[in-house]
Formats: sequence, structure tokens, C-alpha cells
Amino acid sequence: MAIDNKSIKVEGDKAVFRGYKMEVYIPISYFESESAYIMSNTVVTLGIFIVKTYSSETSSGATGRFLLPFTINTIPDKMENVTAELYGSTDNYKKLTYYNGDVFIDNVNAIAKLKNLVDFIGMIHSGKVPKFIDYKDVAKIEMDLMELNSSSLGVNFIILHLIISEIYRQKNDITKPFRFSYKADKVNELDYMPINLVDIPRVSSTFTALSFQDMDFAIISSVNKYKNNVAEVESPVEKAIKY
Repeated sequence: MAIDNKSIKVEGDKAVFRGYKMEVYIPISYFESESAYIMSNTVVTLGIFIVKTYSSETSSGATGRFLLPFTINTIPDKMENVTAELYGSTDNYKKLTYYNGDVFIDNVNAIAKLKNLVDFIGMIHSGKVPKFIDYKDVAKIEMDLMELNSSSLGVNFIILHLIISEIYRQKNDITKPFRFSYKADKVNELDYMPINLVDIPRVSSTFTALSFQDMDFAIISSVNKYKNNVAEVESPVEKAIKY
């Protein structure tokens, strides 16, 4: 459900909440990776999180995703750590609560920062992008970050999309990229499992696992594939080495 934009009003250089109550759910992982931090009564965070707005005390709340690829300063009425199931995934969050008149964004004149792009790419490569972001939106946010933050990686965007397509795996079988099932009809955009970039060789095949790093872990993974009779496709490189 989309966020009710009528509840956020730009007043001067601030964005102010005008409504009964609003909750913002920021992944705790943001604070662990320093993509968010608390400074007195202000939370400084990447503007990608979950929002719930309430029209009254008895309202069940309207849930939406806030996808602003900038760092914002927000001043809630209160904050607390919670574990919540949102968008089909249970995670730990810092819940910020706002009431009518509270400052949602302290300064709407965003400043371009390379750190915004670096932080988000770090999340992608470590498999820690919030699981409430649709698969199709991950690459879009990365492109928006480069454009809006006046930054560039000097790499063809096709390479960046390829990395994402390998990191995102099928939830019920991480040996298979999510893009394979993504082609199917009525696929759930959130039915994925992101993994760390360095784990791709381990889950891909015995050959790539053994020819990468962490030999002990690679051997264990390869033995498990053999014991579980996992079907593997011989790569052209394996054929060249063998013959």
C-alpha cells in the first residue's frame, strides 16, 4: 500500500508529519553498518525504510515503503527496538514514532554524499539489503543513488545488474539465482534470499567453490553437494583443465 503523501507536509525547509500517528521501521543492520546513527534526539539514516500511518487510535495502519536514496535527519517523538514481521519477513528494527507536528525530515534540501552510494553497495555485496525491497527495485535504487548523489563507479551498468542477479537467490534453493524463477508468472518480488558476494562460488558448484577462497568451507560445501546428490553442470573451464 502506498504511503499517504497528504500526511507529510513541506513547511519551510522541513518535512513535517501532519496526521494522527506514524511509525518508521529502520533495520537494526543500518546502525550496525553505520548507515544510521542516533545524535541526541535525532536519527540520521539512509531514507530507505518501512512506514506505517494511522488515522485514529483504532486504525490498523497503512503500510508503505519509503525509498529515498539520501541520508536524512529525522526527529521522532520516541524510539525503541522491536522485532516485527513486515512484508513477509521477520527482522529487528528501530521503531520511530511520530505524532502530529513532529519533524519527519529536518532539512529537505538533500546534500549529495558518496557515502550514500558506498553504504548501499556494501549492503548489496554483503547480502544485507532490507528484504522489504522488491527485486526489481534494487538495481533501480543503485542507479538512482549514482545519479542523485552525482557519483559513478566507472563500471558498465550491465555488470552491476549481473552482480545483483547472482547475489539474489531462490529462497527455497540458494544454489539457483532468483532470476530463474523471476521469469515465472505471478512471482513474488520478495520471494528471494540475498547472500554475501563471497558465498556465490560456494553455492554455485564444486569447481567454483574449490577454486575460490576459504578451502575448508569449500570442501565441506562440496562434500555436502556430493552426499545430497546435487546435480551440477560442468563448466567450460573444467573441461579445458581436464583435457
